[in-house]
Amino acid sequence: MGTKYTAKNKLTWLWNKLEDQGIFGLGYSEKKLIAEFIIVHGTTRRTALEAIKTFEDAEKIIRKDGVIYSKAYFNEDLSIKQNGESRENTE
Repeated sequence: MGTKYTAKNKLTWLWNKLEDQGIFGLGYSEKKLIAEFIIVHGTTRRTALEAIKTFEDAEKIIRKDGVIYSKAYFNEDLSIKQNGESRENTE
């Protein structure tokens, strides 16, 4: 994914995109997210998939039917978390 600095920037950018959508109760199209990641960072599809897989392995996101959801805002069944539910477990 590059140097530690560029890897951190890429992961931060990706997380911010997912968080922005999650706030509104939306997921992000995986294809669109990958394409945007490639354009913004001038990188390869493989790097984009690696970044997404990193968040998936850390259980920060849910991938389903070509859409990526932030676990900070969604339950496993893709219902939106209520205000009373803790987001601390997913951050």
